[in-house]
Amino acid sequence: MTYRDRLADGVYRHLEAVAETLHRLGVTANQLTAVSLAAVAAVALAFTVGGTTAYATGAAVLVFAGLFDLLDGELARLSGTADARGDLLDHSFDRFADAVLLVGVTAATGNWLLGFFSVTAVLLTAYMGTQAQAVGVGRVYRGVLTRADVFAIVVAAAALEALEVSAGSVEMSPFEAALALTAVAGVASTLQRGAHVWRELEER
Repeated sequence: MTYRDRLADGVYRHLEAVAETLHRLGVTANQLTAVSLAAVAAVALAFTVGGTTAYATGAAVLVFAGLFDLLDGELARLSGTADARGDLLDHSFDRFADAVLLVGVTAATGNWLLGFFSVTAVLLTAYMGTQAQAVGVGRVYRGVLTRADVFAIVVAAAALEALEVSAGSVEMSPFEAALALTAVAGVASTLQRGAHVWRELEER
């Protein structure tokens, strides 16, 4: 088990208790999914506006949005409401959120070409994961860049922007570095997932 897997297991164990509380309060998984998307959209807007307060607040809100995204699946399983419609809603909203978030980061930098590559790479990574399911291999989440990684990278970049920390000797802001990193890692993850699916299909 990798360090990432151990960390995820620890997080999910703590989230189970939170999900149970939300279930008792009558909160549904679809409500959490919608709240998570709304929160990400608000963060993207804050990044577009810019400023120390916007970046710091955006980073904090994005952490909670990420937790909500983890909780919705757990809550659906706990409440027995996990179904194909919920899965469709969850993954569709996730893709909207990914694109909106990275567009917000891009707007903050003004580097639309770099933003285009970042959004494309991240969406291709997600597409390859679900395409694996479409060809019968099963949904694939492996790769150097996961959705949680994207959120973590943007949170870190926003915090650095709020602290007015530069990317060092390279003429690149923290947000631009985040876009570049997600673009490169996204392409690598797409190729990783594609290679895994190809091998699985060859073995059949």
